[in-house]
Amino acid sequence: MANTKDNLNKYGKPFIGFDEPSSNAMDSISGYTGILVNSPTRVTGWNDKGYAMSFNGSNQYVQFNNKLIDSNTFTIRFK
Repeated sequence: MANTKDNLNKYGKPFIGFDEPSSNAMDSISGYTGILVNSPTRVTGWNDKGYAMSFNGSNQYVQFNNKLIDSNTFTIRFK
């Protein structure tokens, strides 16, 4: 059975899991690097595995220099 990462690899979309213990956000498939702006908080990930990011909703975000997705549609999963 394919998982999300397999499908993203097959269809060429980025996968940014925020699983790095520190530093910037890395795309584990395409190699994009996102810069964390205004210090969002790194927290325990979904199901207590890996890591996730907590944003304040006003001025914290991840900035990428390259366009990640060629459409105007994207998905963000919230815990």
